[in-house]
Amino acid sequence: MGPLSVVIARNAITFDVTASTMIVAILCGIQGAICLPTFLAALALPYHLSRYHLNLRTIDPANSDLVERLHTMLITNILFMGIFAASVAVWLWSFGLLPPQTAIILVGMQWLIIASTFSIGQYGLAQIIRRAKQQKLNEIQARITLIEQDANPTNKDSIETILRLVDYYNQVKSMRGSALDVSGLLGFLQSLLLPLIASLLANVSAIMELLRP
Repeated sequence: MGPLSVVIARNAITFDVTASTMIVAILCGIQGAICLPTFLAALALPYHLSRYHLNLRTIDPANSDLVERLHTMLITNILFMGIFAASVAVWLWSFGLLPPQTAIILVGMQWLIIASTFSIGQYGLAQIIRRAKQQKLNEIQARITLIEQDANPTNKDSIETILRLVDYYNQVKSMRGSALDVSGLLGFLQSLLLPLIASLLANVSAIMELLRP
């Protein structure tokens, strides 16, 4: 019975690892199907919005109401992803299907999905902001060129107007070109930590054994 018991134990271990890995793959596939529309929308965001003349704040487009709302939607979406990933980890742990190997796979896949969605969303918002800034800079440059062509170069009023426009140009150019801020970065880190913490808590006994001298 000794060799037979070893064979049965090996088969049982193999089944557990395979079953848990398959369940993780299925759940991640479900999550991917749920998040796919948002993911594709984030990919197409710069193209779709670039076709419209967006009513953004002239000096600082990054703080416009539209960009702030889109950024809030993005952060809320990735936080939901993190909560879903943590829930999957807890669910697998409750059935004893979250060994360390499976936890690493789960956390890695969730981090990839969250980081990809966050990066593409931030890129789309940055494109919107940069387009609005460039449009305003072009308008200011056109006004400067028009004054230089029509006005007398020695006219004091014309020179002062040009200097004010140059200052305005530099002010617009110095504004940040992305929607990423401290709150957005913290939300991104929270979404990454949620599945990690859940997986670590599920394997706390294995971690304690590794740390035991």
